[in-house]
Amino acid sequence: MWIGDWLNLGLVVVTLALVIVGYSYTRETRLMRMQNAGQMELLQHQMRVSVAPFLFGSIKVFDRDEEKAKITSDKNLEEKERDLKLENHEKAKTLKYVVAVNNPTDKIAHHVNAYIYDTQTKSYLECDASLEWVEPQEKVALFIDEPYCEKRQLFDILTREYGDSATSLIRHLDHGERSFIALVYRDVEARVYLVKREFQIDEDGDTQHKPGKLFFAI
Repeated sequence: MWIGDWLNLGLVVVTLALVIVGYSYTRETRLMRMQNAGQMELLQHQMRVSVAPFLFGSIKVFDRDEEKAKITSDKNLEEKERDLKLENHEKAKTLKYVVAVNNPTDKIAHHVNAYIYDTQTKSYLECDASLEWVEPQEKVALFIDEPYCEKRQLFDILTREYGDSATSLIRHLDHGERSFIALVYRDVEARVYLVKREFQIDEDGDTQHKPGKLFFAI
């Protein structure tokens, strides 16, 4: 072989070696970036969990007669207070459910709303008013009112309440085979959470609940 041929062959070998080294370096760098990104994501998740309240919701059908009997028999109510409660009770003719909200954690939840998906109507209901705060270890009630709404309308409601987080929230609220409660709220740093809990109400009005699932809104 001529000297020129040997030089060309050497150049090819050197170039090939540089390509191999460059590929290995790029691959290792990419793997390191992926590992670092995974570690950062895990750390952010752990930090978010550390400040996240976890609310439990349980539902029952609103019994107008039972509620009226409680108001009437409550000896701690003064006459004017009892009359006001009975008057409000008569006005609330579209109430369907009561959602008991329990915060067993030591974290405060605020801007709390409840939404119901009803498999019979394939549509949604919202609470008549949101809760500003749910303190640690506190148990409170939200009342679910008519009218029903479709998923598009629910998205508009979530956008009004939680802004851009509605896009992330609505993905977890698709129609399914079971009815569910959706509790949506913020933590003290204004980040948005969703706890979704499926339920089924039998013919006697008794409710069976599935365990709740916590989702982070982006």
